Amino acid sequence: MQFRILWIDDEPVRYRVLINNWDKEEELPEVVFAHGADQIEHALQHMQKFDLILLDHDMPLLSGPEVVKQYLVELSTPVIIVSMNRDGAAAMKAELQEAMTPVQYCSITNGKRLVAIIKEYMNKRS
Repeated sequence: MQFRILWIDDEPVRYRVLINNWDKEEELPEVVFAHGADQIEHALQHMQKFDLILLDHDMPLLSGPEVVKQYLVELSTPVIIVSMNRDGAAAMKAELQEAMTPVQYCSITNGKRLVAIIKEYMNKRS
């Protein structure tokens, strides 16, 4: 079964970061990108169908940490919060101490690191 990623972000162009940094010789995982309020609501209802969830830290309606606190606290699916801010990891960790969901932080400016983290999760599932 193919590895499935749910990416919730208000900027669909950020998906290009993943495409541009993925090794062209390797198959991309299946990525479902949700960016509108309706799409995000639908995606949140079906989160258990995904192997990994990527969340934008700075969405206008609901930030990545708020999504984790409201919807993912007891979900075992790992979460990567992506942001343009390189220094947000410490603040995000403090904000999500009570979450049972494994959460990592990655700057979207470091596409190669994002790809490496995704591949780590893909290898764990294999």
